[in-house]
Amino acid sequence: MRDQRGVTLLDVVIGAMLLAVVVGLAFPGFMVANDTISVSGARDRLERAADQMISEVVSRVRFSRVDAVTGAPLAPPGLTLTRAIRVEDLSDLDGEGAVPWEAESFGIQFRQTAVVKEADTNLDINRDGDKNDQFALGVLEIVEGGTAIPILQRARVMLGLPTYEDDLDGDGVPDALFTLDGQTFLIRLQVAGWDGKGRLITTVTTARVHLRNPQG
Repeated sequence: MRDQRGVTLLDVVIGAMLLAVVVGLAFPGFMVANDTISVSGARDRLERAADQMISEVVSRVRFSRVDAVTGAPLAPPGLTLTRAIRVEDLSDLDGEGAVPWEAESFGIQFRQTAVVKEADTNLDINRDGDKNDQFALGVLEIVEGGTAIPILQRARVMLGLPTYEDDLDGDGVPDALFTLDGQTFLIRLQVAGWDGKGRLITTVTTARVHLRNPQG
């Protein structure tokens, strides 16, 4: 004969206990998945920022003359450049078919704003097997007419200290931020940011540019 008493207090207690067990088992998995999504989203945003930053540098350098690569090692790196006059038609070219130069130079420089220590982050940032290294955090700036304008405020460039270089491709050789080889210009950026929980994340992007005008 079917029991007509309905739901008892004991049934409610047992149901609540079972629900608590199920939620308790599922919650860690949910938190891990949510954390993974958070880190992935932060990394995607950082990679987009790094691409935007390196594209800005490339657009400035491609049609300019690189007069000097300054700084590293042991000093913040930078570039001194001369901007080419915009070519509107062939009459703007000089007698040898090259682009003429403006009198004013401009620069791209790294300005340090902070220091990050591996020991403080508990991360082996440069993957060298220890957590004893330090890195300079800073911004890339366009310097023109005595005014310095950051290329991208929301992302920070990270350079190894004390040389302002780091091995970014794992070949055991320190990589400079800017490298000039004849008419080939190479920029290597390690860009740092933080996820929603304040954890440091980094990404590396590079660009190789064939300069349209000869080196000064």
